[in-house]
Amino acid sequence: MQNLQGYKPKVPQEVLETIEYIANGNLRNIKMNYNNGNFEFHADSYDGQKKFIIKKQHIPGIISESKMLVQNPNSLNERRERVLHFHKEGLSQTKISELTMTSQKTVSNDLKFLRDQGKIK
Repeated sequence: MQNLQGYKPKVPQEVLETIEYIANGNLRNIKMNYNNGNFEFHADSYDGQKKFIIKKQHIPGIISESKMLVQNPNSLNERRERVLHFHKEGLSQTKISELTMTSQKTVSNDLKFLRDQGKIK
């Protein structure tokens, strides 16, 4: 981003880098939020095979940062392993569907299958 050289905005560097990535046409379905020092960004790769999630939180005395790159599962079993993992972490079906790049209904069906297999209660 040539026009920002030398300029020191009050915007975190990760926001500027994300904007540059968007400007290069590498992402779609972009959601970005910056509020009170908290930054959250979600986007899909242009080909739809990956999801990027970046979160940074500032609480007095604590800085928390997480980055996640989620790729489409290669198989049904791989997807169900992910659903099981996120379910055990206590995530909602909606959040699991976002992280597995599937619909909430698919997650619900996977959870039913996993219950029937005795892998979850």
